[in-house]
Amino acid sequence: MKKIKFNKGWTKFIIVGVVAYLIFIIAEFPAAVAYQYFVQPLDKKRAVNLQGLSGTLWSGKAAQSRVANITLGQLQWGIQFMPLLMGKLGLDIQLENNRDQINAELTAGMSGVLEVSNLQGQVPVTTFTPLFYGLPIAVKGQVSADIKHAEIKQGRKIIVDGKATWHNAALTAPTAFEFGNLFAAFRPQPDGTKILLSDQGGPLTLEGTIQIKNSGEYKANIYLGSRGDNADLKNALKMLGRTNPQGKILITRTGKLKNWR
Repeated sequence: MKKIKFNKGWTKFIIVGVVAYLIFIIAEFPAAVAYQYFVQPLDKKRAVNLQGLSGTLWSGKAAQSRVANITLGQLQWGIQFMPLLMGKLGLDIQLENNRDQINAELTAGMSGVLEVSNLQGQVPVTTFTPLFYGLPIAVKGQVSADIKHAEIKQGRKIIVDGKATWHNAALTAPTAFEFGNLFAAFRPQPDGTKILLSDQGGPLTLEGTIQIKNSGEYKANIYLGSRGDNADLKNALKMLGRTNPQGKILITRTGKLKNWR
């Protein structure tokens, strides 16, 4: 029996044809069907919730999106072509919630590392209220972010390069306090990320660092103080610890990120 020999030139055309066909399937496959039959069965913890899906896998929209109980608003996405050729999934995403908007590029591969690039935008700080569950506090203000690049793999890696600002930061409960603008700079380290904290001239003085290791272990050293004659803020800060000769209170915390394993 003669063996069938494939011409190398034809083999390339066949591979290109198969890839083109797969891309065509992705481009035309309804987003709602893919979410129902592929995404939801894999999401055992129901961490992602998308409602009002329209469009296709290649380019679609969700009228409402929620991740880990954090409501993000309307989500639009488009698949990037080049990462597919390298065996990765690349997405351009846009989140809109009222007048607030976030744009970012996401890439994920078989290694399990999620890469985030060029993340820019702002959201109300109340978006993150679920993170304060169990704490008797309420906050207000806007959080803007400019993240150049981040690499995250649960239990293995957390590398972030960028900055974020909490504008008009304030506590509204149990007592109302205005803090001004608070700033955080994220600096990549060999074994994680270092966060540099500072204020931008408001009633609250802030200076400190938070070191987060890839393992999820963290150590925070934060100095808090008051600027001006805000007696209420000064008295509230005294409840957090002793004041040093410079009139600041040092808060030190160590631990491990919740559910990071």
